[in-house]
Amino acid sequence: MKPLKGIKVIDFTSSISGPYCGALLADYGAEVYKLERPGRGEDSRLFPPQKEGVPLGFVSINRAKKGLTIDLNKPEGQELFRKLAAKVDVILENYTPGTMKRWNVDYETIKAINPKIVYCSISGFGQFGPLSPLPGYDAVIQAMSGMMMSTGFPDGAPTRTGNAAVDYLSGTFGALGIVMGVLQARATGKGMHVDVAMLDCVLNTQDVPFLSPMNLGKEVPRYGNRLAYVTPFDTFKTKDGWLMIATANNNNFSALAKVMGREELMQDPKFSDNYQRCINEAELREIIVGWTVQHGTMELIGMLMKNGVPCSPIQNAGDMLKNPHAQARGLVAEVTHSSGLKVKVPGVAMKIDGQILPVEGGAPDVGQHNAEVFGELLGMGDADLAALKEKCII
Repeated sequence: MKPLKGIKVIDFTSSISGPYCGALLADYGAEVYKLERPGRGEDSRLFPPQKEGVPLGFVSINRAKKGLTIDLNKPEGQELFRKLAAKVDVILENYTPGTMKRWNVDYETIKAINPKIVYCSISGFGQFGPLSPLPGYDAVIQAMSGMMMSTGFPDGAPTRTGNAAVDYLSGTFGALGIVMGVLQARATGKGMHVDVAMLDCVLNTQDVPFLSPMNLGKEVPRYGNRLAYVTPFDTFKTKDGWLMIATANNNNFSALAKVMGREELMQDPKFSDNYQRCINEAELREIIVGWTVQHGTMELIGMLMKNGVPCSPIQNAGDMLKNPHAQARGLVAEVTHSSGLKVKVPGVAMKIDGQILPVEGGAPDVGQHNAEVFGELLGMGDADLAALKEKCII
């Protein structure tokens, strides 16, 4: 049995951070209700890439959810939301602070109806603070947090990460907060309001770009593919491409020196420990590149892996997903869209007791499960649903 089975979640989110949070909960067994506005649903249903008119990103981060619709701009819709909130364990939303209050479905309102509710709000800057009212998207947070300023090469422009890293990070923090809230609700009978600010999540994980200015008064420059405080930990040119070598300690470096046929490097005071290697990084890099350019990438990978040196060829995600290891770990799952299209999506990341958990279905159509969920949780029949639909409430 999946560990979150029995937990009911209203996922009233859009874009990436909130839907990804909801997808994580669904992956581990929660029953997640994807709540959208009636009609066309949320905006990311229109995002590329698409295949045969099916939005692949939307399917990926809304997998295994049930689709509901409510128009919260109407008082009847707000009342319907509150009735539904009384029957669930979790509400997840990622609107700009103040929006849910204007709809009369904020945490304080829902807590009065359901004291055990775990109410998770994901936003750019959090529920309080001077920047709280501002909208926040992944790229904005990357720019404001210093993440872009520390990403890229020293002689290049500040660079955004290749994927929406802040969105996915915030969604992960949100899922953790929700699980903590559910545990508290079960233990005490009282839920909680989980306030996830995307900015906070980034700054919490910035390590050296945070620690250096706060403690040493020094901003950290862009290091390219290097790690600021460990070396050699970088990409290196080969005879036919590139590879990454990541030596995190003396044992790793000693193994690298042995493969290179340069075991005397460990006895050189300039390279004998990581601190000295960082000081003399440029000289050490020149020595390593002088060796790597004489060999092909896969030849180097074979030698390095055989001797326990952490390394990898530089490849794209498609290359990795074809690797037998990806197949063995269930990193690719397949779901069926309502159109019949088979869509490959990421498999469930964490394994439980050695088992690969299945992805339990694709993303729902807009309002696909209205009759089922409103019927089961609120006792509504066909006539009730028809009346709500006629008024465009659902």
